[in-house]
Amino acid sequence: PSLHRINNFLQLVVNDFLLLWDGVYFSRTHAFDIGLLVRAALAMVIADMLGLREILGHSNPTSMHFCTLCNLAIQNIHELDRSRWPPRIWDQMRRIAERWRDARSEDERAEIYAEHQLRWSPFYQLPYWNSLRCAPPEPMHFRALGIFQDLVRRVYGIN
Repeated sequence: PSLHRINNFLQLVVNDFLLLWDGVYFSRTHAFDIGLLVRAALAMVIADMLGLREILGHSNPTSMHFCTLCNLAIQNIHELDRSRWPPRIWDQMRRIAERWRDARSEDERAEIYAEHQLRWSPFYQLPYWNSLRCAPPEPMHFRALGIFQDLVRRVYGIN
């Protein structure tokens, strides 16, 4: 599907989670005669590499910025020293995505995308969303990146 169709569908999902973040009151349920306030958040998105990139506004895996977690250029893909991988910074990513969203023309969007290889996704509307934490790389890469234990313990709080 096109980016426009994907974002329209995602917008429906995000709209529901925006309501649930603030809380939705059900006046009566089977278990709660006096009603119940329900709150919810979209904790994470797990998908294959191509699908995840598309719904999060990232470029494809053969582009200049091939990694969703760092800004290592593809010509340096053989760099194995993680300390030399420039990290992505969420606040910068959000600002770039907002610039893409607010661009006045498709040409301006193309320029922003060419430089940063990042575009707007409806997920950016969620006040708690951070794709660096909420959208881990596909599970087969956890072990190779050495992040599975860190992901489970630090990010998800399972010790």
